[in-house]
Amino acid sequence: MKFYTISLIILLLLLCGCSSREHNNPFDPLNPETKGAPTGLEISSNRDTIIFRWSPVEVDDLEEYRVYFSNGNNPLQYLQNVRATENQLQLIRCFYDIRYNFAVKAITKYDEGPLSDSVSIIPGPYNLLLTDYYDYTLKRLSYDGNYVYRITEITSPIALAADCGHGIIFVASYWQHSVFYLNRAFKITRSVELSNHPVDMSYDARSNRLFLLEKGENRLSVYSREGNLQEMVALPLECNLQTKIALDVISNTVWIASQNDATVIAVDFSNPERSVKNIAEIAVSGKVDVSPVTDGCWVATDSGVVRITASGNFSVFKTEYHITDISVNPDNGDCYYVGYRRSDNRWVAGRLRFGMQIIDEVLLEQDYRWLYAIQVIPGANDAGFFVMQANTWRLLRFDANGHKIGELPEYSAQLDFFLE
Repeated sequence: MKFYTISLIILLLLLCGCSSREHNNPFDPLNPETKGAPTGLEISSNRDTIIFRWSPVEVDDLEEYRVYFSNGNNPLQYLQNVRATENQLQLIRCFYDIRYNFAVKAITKYDEGPLSDSVSIIPGPYNLLLTDYYDYTLKRLSYDGNYVYRITEITSPIALAADCGHGIIFVASYWQHSVFYLNRAFKITRSVELSNHPVDMSYDARSNRLFLLEKGENRLSVYSREGNLQEMVALPLECNLQTKIALDVISNTVWIASQNDATVIAVDFSNPERSVKNIAEIAVSGKVDVSPVTDGCWVATDSGVVRITASGNFSVFKTEYHITDISVNPDNGDCYYVGYRRSDNRWVAGRLRFGMQIIDEVLLEQDYRWLYAIQVIPGANDAGFFVMQANTWRLLRFDANGHKIGELPEYSAQLDFFLE
């Protein structure tokens, strides 16, 4: 009896061991982790090129991989085979603003495995650089807003700019009183120490100058691309966290909007005397952005979006709304905005079409509330955009018609953007 009991135990152990070994095989459809298909799927895009990657399938008789793809909502179709020694595929000359879907299966000497899950991406002419002040991060995001390509930690990044032609990213650190120079791999190559907290900055790639505002200072500092202080221009206000800057490279004018002082000023750098003009007194609530089509700027205020010309004439749109942020399309001059109606807290996002007449077009309404940041994607026609939703702490990506195409979680309301 004892002999039979021991034999039964040994048999059960052998069966369990065989079962365990069988399901550890990544090619096994019953494997709970792989289900027999390749895993570790990754996808990225750079301009019109897409790279699709997967983790190698570790089986002895693997012969090749078979990749499938589609665009839009079309079903997956066979694309091509990839050698067993490789685990990626590059697709070039892809169309912008079209969703591409990819999946892969492993082929062995005796069998073919099931198709993997699919991954998707929408390629485009830009990637997004983003700083998050409260998260202490600099990130590079995909054009469609679904993927983080690279991330690095930087203390209190309050402002962001870049010189894409020379591969330099400028990040102003509020608590470290510094501007850090980073390369495209997010490695710090240089730093400029400041006398006070930086609050905002803008870079002119044509003249290789960095324009910087510091908290508690009544000056505009100008640095070379190499980090050398070139000049300081006295301002009729004291800068603080609510002081914003925008650079009009066409007229060589720096626009500065101050929430505390309720004023907008213009610094004319085409004039050797650096004339400073107090252009308007308005209830600034957010960012100032320049108009690339004509002179002047747009300003977010607590009583609408204000359009100001260089001569000081201004028009007001969305007067019933508190505007939390704006972003101007540099290719056609359309001004995108987010904010809420003061009477009933009705949140909206939309664009003011620039032309002989400025036309207001609402893109998002009550479906998306608490919108505190917006960044338009440049384009000659209607353009897509990013917004930050504070009650969910999500970064949302919408196409030109206001349809959501991407999102990423865990972002604060203190963001700065740059398209590279």
